Amino acid sequence: MKKELVWKASVVVLLLMNSLTIGYLFFSTQSKKDIRPGQPDQIIIQGLHLDAAQIEAFQLLKMQHRNEMDSLEIIEDNVRKNLFLEIQKGEGNEANEITFLNELNGIRAKRDFATLSHLKEIYLLCRPEQKTYYKATIEEVSQILMRPRGPQH
Repeated sequence: MKKELVWKASVVVLLLMNSLTIGYLFFSTQSKKDIRPGQPDQIIIQGLHLDAAQIEAFQLLKMQHRNEMDSLEIIEDNVRKNLFLEIQKGEGNEANEITFLNELNGIRAKRDFATLSHLKEIYLLCRPEQKTYYKATIEEVSQILMRPRGPQH
């Protein structure tokens, strides 16, 4: 009788602990979502104190940058597909593989250059008094853009 009572009490305690742990994880995840930093475009608009005309120009710059990045992503996907097709051949052609890898490196450089140019264009939108906020704002945006995006395989 005592063993059965001890087992029942142990099961109840374990169930209670599991419930509390799950509740804690659920609510702590919810609070992190509420505190999540803003989107880069909102940080730029608010951080630089852009006026309506500047916001409109910024939206155009943002759209151009997004189109350029999307275009590079399509090219990168095609190069990566061709690289893996080459690898699937088994021994493959090492010269082709190196060419594909060089193309991927070139695309990465083009992405970085496009982002650098985009940030310079944003700087040119600023009035002199707004330029004092530029460094801190871009630093905040870079922390968001550079954080890990999940598992890299």
